[in-house]
Amino acid sequence: MKQTAPFLAIGADKITTFGYLSFIVSFFVIIGITVARLQFIGIGLFLVLPFIMIFLFKLFTSAQVGFLSLLFWAFLGIGSGKYASSALGGSVVGLGIDFLLLLILFAASFSRMVKKEDLQYLKSPTMAFTIVWFGINVLQMFNPLSPGFEAWFYAGRGVSFYMLFCIPLAVVLFNKQKNLEKFLLVWIILSVIGTIWGMKQKFLGLDRAETDWLMRPANLKTHLLFGQLRIFSFYTDAGQFGAAQGHAGVTALILAMGPSSKRKKIFYGIAGVLCLYGMIISGTRGAIAVPAVGFLIYLVLSKNWKILSIGILLFAGAYGFLKYTYIGQDNYDIRRLRTSLDPNNASLHVRLVNQARLAEYLNSHPFGGGVGAGGFWGNRFKPGSFLADLALDSWYVRIASDYGWFGLAYYLVMILYFIFSGFFVVFRMTDEGFRQQLAAIYAGMVGVAVASYGNQVWGQMPTGIIIYISLAFLSVVPMKYKHLYSKPKLL
Repeated sequence: MKQTAPFLAIGADKITTFGYLSFIVSFFVIIGITVARLQFIGIGLFLVLPFIMIFLFKLFTSAQVGFLSLLFWAFLGIGSGKYASSALGGSVVGLGIDFLLLLILFAASFSRMVKKEDLQYLKSPTMAFTIVWFGINVLQMFNPLSPGFEAWFYAGRGVSFYMLFCIPLAVVLFNKQKNLEKFLLVWIILSVIGTIWGMKQKFLGLDRAETDWLMRPANLKTHLLFGQLRIFSFYTDAGQFGAAQGHAGVTALILAMGPSSKRKKIFYGIAGVLCLYGMIISGTRGAIAVPAVGFLIYLVLSKNWKILSIGILLFAGAYGFLKYTYIGQDNYDIRRLRTSLDPNNASLHVRLVNQARLAEYLNSHPFGGGVGAGGFWGNRFKPGSFLADLALDSWYVRIASDYGWFGLAYYLVMILYFIFSGFFVVFRMTDEGFRQQLAAIYAGMVGVAVASYGNQVWGQMPTGIIIYISLAFLSVVPMKYKHLYSKPKLL
């Protein structure tokens, strides 16, 4: 009988060899065991396996795929914990950000995506501040008041770890103007979807998973006020939803005012209005600081005193409308927004009392209670402690509770550096289209920095990932695109 050469074996000839038969049998045995143990989840895993393989292939050939996936998960992955908690557990869903960052790092290490000339962009003050801040987090492991390593790991992720990984990876791998354009487009689209989902909650009601989440005592207390639901969409809570929508809204509207095609102007204009509507229905009063500060910053960056003057008059008119009139008072959303300007508001008084109590505590504990000691993480890892029972409504109050006066002082210096350096990055850019994009992410970032005084915004998802990628662009642009910069000058 004529033998077939091994290298010519095809089709049925291949599966008759012992090696291929062993592989096929083993593969189906693994499928059978997995399905038997995990049932429908196991079936689902094998159904999505081909898509996972395609995703990994794309990721190892394009860094943009990794960062856009990271952005996508920052939006939908965190909120999906409301639905996946019974099957996967909220912590597993939350760790998706960590997994994707490590996957991008792994892909960069074992592929040709990293260009030698891009490594020089890591030598920047932004990276220096980031590394020192991470070092402070490491030192906090030795704080005698620390709730432990697990609390340090979970609570430190949004505050420091994501910052340490995301900024340098984006600086090296995600630093082109076309990357920024795609980043902005995907971010705004996801934000619009967030508003649409929020409108579904407001006008059609909650689904079962959302209702179960709302019925938890802590969530019911903050999200159902005087019979009115604070909309939270698929975000972690209404506070984050409102601030994130304000962030996206001001960014989209600034993009709509830039030198772009009519189609893009219309898209970003409509998207911006929708996102600001999402901010309003969230009932998050502090979120109004994001568009207010963001637009004011943009007006200054416009270098046009006439536009700046008109903008200030419009701001004054909006302030007067909310502060000194009762127009629209029958509308709950307007009524709640108006209370953000009331100095006698009971919520503001409670916050000030809590800050005074924390200040007294820090006078005898200048290095704080350790990472994860306060708020949500404190209740999980150190329940019943002073910091765990203290309401941490502000991002900076959270930093102070965990890191003390010294940590807060360094953190504020770092944020102020980002704000002042970013201003001149945008101000000196000569390319109008690129400048508008940078102005959009910068104005939104400054708005978030201010709003973080009233809410825990800066490092929460999805805002945290957006901020860190924005910082990467503001850091790398003066070096990579220095030919587009004018000589330093003031107004």
